[in-house]
Order: sequence, then C-alpha cells, then structure tokens
Amino acid sequence: TGDLTVRGVTREVRVPVTVNFYENGQGRFSGAFAIRRRDYGISYQSRLNPIADEVAVQFNMSVAEKK
Repeated sequence: TGDLTVRGVTREVRVPVTVNFYENGQGRFSGAFAIRRRDYGISYQSRLNPIADEVAVQFNMSVAEKK
C-alpha cells in the first residue's frame, strides 16, 4: 500500500506483488493493478481513439544488493 501521484492528484493504492525469485540479494518481482483515469482528473476522451477509464498498470522489476 502506498501513494500514487498522477498530474498532482495523490491517491492511496494497493499493489499486489509476486516474488518470482529472491536469493543471495538478487530477485525479481512482478505485479499488476488498475486505476481509473477520472480519479486523477484525467477526463480527456478522443472520438477517434477512445480511451477506457480504467487503465491497467503492470510491472516487472529486478533488484540486486549494491556491493
């Protein structure tokens, strides 16, 4: 759980994280969550290229301890 700020609007979000691998100070993590654009004041809608209000956010990250 943490704060996500988009265009000056801050909301608390819960981000589920999966530990794919972690050993000897190195690891890989992934996760996904969704936000609603309108919650962050983003309401632009194009007639030619419609954008859903709910936007999926996915991430994969690798970490390693600094030696």
